[in-house]
Amino acid sequence: MALELLPAERLRTIGHLLDDGETRRVVGGNQQLALRLAEELGAAVRLSTPVLRIEHGPNGVRVHTADDVIEADACIVAVPLAVTEQIAFDPPLSSERRAAMAAIPIGQAAKLAVPADEPVAAAAIMSTPGRFWAYASPCDEVGGTVVGSWAGATPVLDLLEVDEGSTVWAREIRALWPELPALDVDAASMTVWRSDREWTGGSYSAVTGIPDDRDRHPIGDAIGRLGFAGEHTAPRDWTATIEGAIRSGQRAAEDILSTLGEEQ
Repeated sequence: MALELLPAERLRTIGHLLDDGETRRVVGGNQQLALRLAEELGAAVRLSTPVLRIEHGPNGVRVHTADDVIEADACIVAVPLAVTEQIAFDPPLSSERRAAMAAIPIGQAAKLAVPADEPVAAAAIMSTPGRFWAYASPCDEVGGTVVGSWAGATPVLDLLEVDEGSTVWAREIRALWPELPALDVDAASMTVWRSDREWTGGSYSAVTGIPDDRDRHPIGDAIGRLGFAGEHTAPRDWTATIEGAIRSGQRAAEDILSTLGEEQ
């Protein structure tokens, strides 16, 4: 989200993300985590089936889609914060929880990947006035022949005209990094999270206001047999990250298993 809208508190919570140590990578991209899990679940995974309503109570849950109702002992809501707000809950979420969810800003971001005619040496360059950065890495799995770029916040995306395609953004990369070889802009791949309102509604949250005596924001607390996961419910200092999303899933599963264990 726009830097001007972020509270100064955020500056003291991101230091661990600036570690210069090598991070773990997933061959084929991080989406492989979800795809491989889905393979193990088989037909239980339903694609393109948005949840419209969730009934929850001491005896179980009922999840409603447009053409089906799924009954289960428990449910973990693991969708982006903006999508969570589109689901009807019965009984409704408390006014305090809904207000807390609504108060969390959702950032906007986009990524661009452009094939290059020749391998590019590993590097990362930041455009200070443009507030985006471009990079090349030998970890692109195609011999360092892809130039990537990332931009965040609505004003930046508007300046790059991401809703109109990659032309302007690619031109800005070229101006920022004139030493690059020829780029195949027509073959570029771009992701703009704000354009996918049904499934994401934005890129990630900017969670603030976690009480000092809590490891996570209260919106991650389970409600009986109804659990909540996602980067916005991650442990302190891990919100807005894939690592945080994974940790939140582990915690949400533990919450539900504890609840079910107490009831037996």
